[in-house]
Amino acid sequence: MPSPTLSEADVFLSMTLYADKWAKNTPEKKQQAMNSAAALLRAVYPGVPIINDFVYYQAAYMLTAPYTVASSRISSQSVSASGVSQSFASGQKIEKRELLAPEVLFGMGDPSQQSASVSVGVIY
Repeated sequence: MPSPTLSEADVFLSMTLYADKWAKNTPEKKQQAMNSAAALLRAVYPGVPIINDFVYYQAAYMLTAPYTVASSRISSQSVSASGVSQSFASGQKIEKRELLAPEVLFGMGDPSQQSASVSVGVIY
């Protein structure tokens, strides 16, 4: 399978719920997200072939607020006239599944449930 490309990601994600958020980012930010997404998916699903669609979904998800909350362990957030206050859940382990796009979890399964032999298919 060919490597994920930015132009293919732009076309693919333009047809998803991530389209608006994805389009607002610079090409550099999109490429960084794709590189990070591919690395994360390889780490979470070692030895499992990762199709480009999942890299694109994960890259787009990594540019959203829910991903920032999960990866930063923000436990609460409040806004007042004087600013924004955030609390962090320190000392808690981040579960792999919390960092994955819903589409990746649906298509590839829960990483904690993976066995030695995994079958990955494309859903159309």
